[in-house]
Amino acid sequence: MAETSDGEKLHRDGPLHSGRGAFIVVVIAMLLCPVSAGIGYYLNQFLQRPDLQIAQVDQIFVVESHVFNDAVFRALDRDEDAVASYRDNLERLAAPAVCIEWLDGAGWNDDCLPTMQQITNGLIGGRKASIKTVLNNIKTLDEWEAPAPLYLQPTSQVSAERLQNEAQRNKQAALDSMRSSLLPAAAQLRVFEQIAVELKRMRTEAGTSRSGEVILVVGIFNDGNADGVVANRAKLTFAGKELPLAAADYAVVRAHTYEKITFEVPDEAQNSADLKAWTELVKSKQAGDIQITLTGLGGKTITKQLKLETR
Repeated sequence: MAETSDGEKLHRDGPLHSGRGAFIVVVIAMLLCPVSAGIGYYLNQFLQRPDLQIAQVDQIFVVESHVFNDAVFRALDRDEDAVASYRDNLERLAAPAVCIEWLDGAGWNDDCLPTMQQITNGLIGGRKASIKTVLNNIKTLDEWEAPAPLYLQPTSQVSAERLQNEAQRNKQAALDSMRSSLLPAAAQLRVFEQIAVELKRMRTEAGTSRSGEVILVVGIFNDGNADGVVANRAKLTFAGKELPLAAADYAVVRAHTYEKITFEVPDEAQNSADLKAWTELVKSKQAGDIQITLTGLGGKTITKQLKLETR
């Protein structure tokens, strides 16, 4: 306590005085114990760092495409209209370029299976409907006698009005033309149906052999309290050999979250001796120990030991 000029006691135990007192105590404690302050600072920094771990690695094995029946392809190749129908539909559906290249003689790619089945089923349905229409028109025209009205159905290529005008001018010539159109239509339908059978065979038969290429999808969990970064370059170790791995970009793994990063062997390692050894190991479906090594921010490595899948 202090006194005023007239000797009256003045109390200083209010909130402001208490707060200042506590602050002074803290300052004194820090000055008296700098080691504790330093430990507290570095402990806080340690707790605020990322803790990256490889949780799992999915091995995706690329397999060879099936071999398309050459006799069926040659039958299609001889029918320019059928080839044009496929090309138009593939372009309309924005199919992969390899599917259009196949029409020009390039090798078959199984990525085309779903789209080709969709198009083929549509072409078969359309050709059957067209043949049915022509058969109905033949029956109608064969039974028709002038001057009775004539009602014919339009086809995919000729309007009903044009068919009726030609039939009324020369009934027999119109009948001959309709009957002759059935032959190429039926032949084309057989080609489409053969292609459908071939596509079904490839879709349902046992899987093809491995190509030797593997895509590694690495799952990263960050158990730390700060965001972490994984570099887009990694390393694959197997049987005493090493291969570089590359991802599309660096990956940010937020604190307490899980991210997947896809790695493949980069182009610059495609002709290496180690890649040839890896390819043969994968193709043979032999079991073996492999290790994935990633690099985090600051150069810290993250590793995962696992078995090469044999199935």
